[in-house]
Amino acid sequence: LPLNMSNLKSLEIFDLGGNAGLNGSLPSSLYELSQLQQLDLHGNMLSGTISDEIGQLSALTLLSLFDNRFSGTLPSTLGLCVYLEYLYIHNTNIGGTVPDDVCSLTTKSLSYTEDYWAFSSDCLHGNVSTTPF
Repeated sequence: LPLNMSNLKSLEIFDLGGNAGLNGSLPSSLYELSQLQQLDLHGNMLSGTISDEIGQLSALTLLSLFDNRFSGTLPSTLGLCVYLEYLYIHNTNIGGTVPDDVCSLTTKSLSYTEDYWAFSSDCLHGNVSTTPF
């Protein structure tokens, strides 16, 4: 991924999913894309952790990071992405407890189904709300 993406401030969809040769970590400039609604980086060889800065992507509705080499835990700041409906992080090395702020996101979404939240059950634990309100 390019290190400097600060010129893409109006970008709403960033889709580089399925590029098996794409590697490295997420650059900090990615978290400056405040208009970003969809971030799809699945099926690559990306690694590193998900930064606390992910909460700056408050317009995010879809976060697809599955089939990568990410590690660490989900930051609680992901809970600041109040429009997030689709979260795909299976087949990564992300583990630990799903933060309460992230679990409560489903109460803000009218379109919750189990297909929208794809966690790797052997790595993560916690209670994700299925109540629509």
